[in-house]
This record gives sequence, structure tokens and C-alpha cells, in this order.
Amino acid sequence: EASVGREDTEERRMLIKQKRDVSSDLSLLQSQLGALQKFNPETIAQKKKAMTAAYDAVNRWTDNTFQLRKYLINTMYMDKKQVNQMLQMEADFDNVEPPTK
Repeated sequence: EASVGREDTEERRMLIKQKRDVSSDLSLLQSQLGALQKFNPETIAQKKKAMTAAYDAVNRWTDNTFQLRKYLINTMYMDKKQVNQMLQMEADFDNVEPPTK
């Protein structure tokens, strides 16, 4: 019963070959599309949004570190040099600006 309609005919062999060819072409086109995905405007917009969020997070932590330093110096009367060393704050420690184009 399972072989009803599946007789080995020339037309069936041709259709099976066409299906294999189309499947092969589809796989090739999908891999090419995947390679070009980095140029998709939606993908670029998502990456820019993620980059902006990352810069915001970095700057938020930087601001928090400065607030902690200020608290330790003003409230705990710690030496600024000692606090900078304890928080591992180098002289160039500052907010990060995203690159501009």
C-alpha cells in the first residue's frame, strides 16, 4: 500500500532529481544570504543599538565609580591617592565616547 503512487517511472525520477537540485540551490542561496546578513540595514541598526547600550552601561559604571570615590574621600576622609589606588583608577580613567563617523 505504501508504494501505491510511488512506482518507479521516468517522471518520478525526473521530479526527484529536480527536488534534489532545487534543495541544493536553496542551501547555496541560504549560505550566501547568511554571508550578506551583516549588510542588512536591520542588523546594522540592531548592532548600533547594542553598541549604544554598551557605551551607556560603561559610562554608568564609570559615574558610579566616581561617586564611590567622592564618598570615600568626603565621608570616610580617605586620601585621594589611596582611594584611586584601591579602586584601580588610573589618571586617564574617564567616560568613554563612542566613535564618530
